[in-house]
Amino acid sequence: MFSFDLTKSYTNPELPVEEIGNGSYVRKPGALATTGGAILPLPNNTGFVHLGGFPVSTSSVWYYDATTSSAAGISSTYEANDLNVYNGAYAISPLTGVAYYLGGLDLNRKPTGNLVAYDTVKRNSSVISQFPLGSIHGSSMVFLPLGSQGILVNMAGFITSTSGDATLLNPMDKVNIYDIASSSWYTQPTSGQNNPVRRSYMCMVTPTPNAAQTHWEMVLIGGANADNSPLDEVWALSVPSKYQTFNAPFFQQTY
Repeated sequence: MFSFDLTKSYTNPELPVEEIGNGSYVRKPGALATTGGAILPLPNNTGFVHLGGFPVSTSSVWYYDATTSSAAGISSTYEANDLNVYNGAYAISPLTGVAYYLGGLDLNRKPTGNLVAYDTVKRNSSVISQFPLGSIHGSSMVFLPLGSQGILVNMAGFITSTSGDATLLNPMDKVNIYDIASSSWYTQPTSGQNNPVRRSYMCMVTPTPNAAQTHWEMVLIGGANADNSPLDEVWALSVPSKYQTFNAPFFQQTY
């Protein structure tokens, strides 16, 4: 396992890499799925949890313990198929330690619209909601501490209609919001002079959120367009603290 110090600015293309674990590295377990899974930090900063991934496995949850530099799979004591998916969107609540996995593809490459909650402390999972627009894969999601329990903000990806007769890229002039406390979905428009083109498999991150912030900047990087051509733009979505009056302008960043 390797690390970069992202608090520093670099101009040299060869970033200094620090090895974690006294100069050693940790090999992944042979059974650990490596494509399209979710790697999320545990709230206590002692390691990571890995959810889903391809090839689909019955041991679809793995923990990495940073204190012992070891990884172990968790036997499925919950519904076996909850997290046997890949290429979904994911986020974790630092408030509760609950991870969320939205959509993805199953063993038969069939898209799903399940929103799965996985409690990293109790180590169990359940399907808590269905994506209202149909099935979705290749999208991105972040957690923001808005409302009493936080919200999940989802963008981009492929949406297959509930009737299953059409699969289209998710428009980028709207964001899909799941309010955890009320178990409700909302669609909020964005604004800006130019919205990004529709895309899938982009990277979307936000600085570590805290309840004292008045707004957040969600950074969107890359992805692929409708022709599956790679994109290299960097965009930012400025999100105000009151999601009930969402007015989130896009603006393109240059680096």
